[in-house]
Amino acid sequence: MNKLTETEKAYIAGIIDGEGNISLIKRKDIIRSIDYKIEIGLSNTSIDLMIYMEERLGGSVCNKKRYSVRHKKCYQWKISRNKAYNLLKSIHPFLVIKKEQAKLAMELHNRKGKHNTKKLTNIELEYREKMYWQMKKLNKRGK
Repeated sequence: MNKLTETEKAYIAGIIDGEGNISLIKRKDIIRSIDYKIEIGLSNTSIDLMIYMEERLGGSVCNKKRYSVRHKKCYQWKISRNKAYNLLKSIHPFLVIKKEQAKLAMELHNRKGKHNTKKLTNIELEYREKMYWQMKKLNKRGK
């Protein structure tokens, strides 16, 4: 990730607040049995915005599936793990809507550094699972 100006940090925070998502992704892992990673995503019809995000922050851009021919072509940008953590650290002060999701994601990342052993204890797995469901609740649509 390139060094961002304060203006860029605020701009990117606004984009993620308005159109992006901050998630914890759970997957099976050979070493730990279950692994949780931070992921930040953004979907938009502007390829220029997606290229900007990729060039300034890293990550990857792909086409998003269109469910109707009436829909405009849409793109998706994603970033995960350490790059996502570093981005959250830099834009956290500017987030409004997704501030709690960012805080939870950064907490998981910081905790992973302290408990990054080959086999996690049941207590640690339970704690991470609780964080995963907290994030799901924060990201729930509607009421």
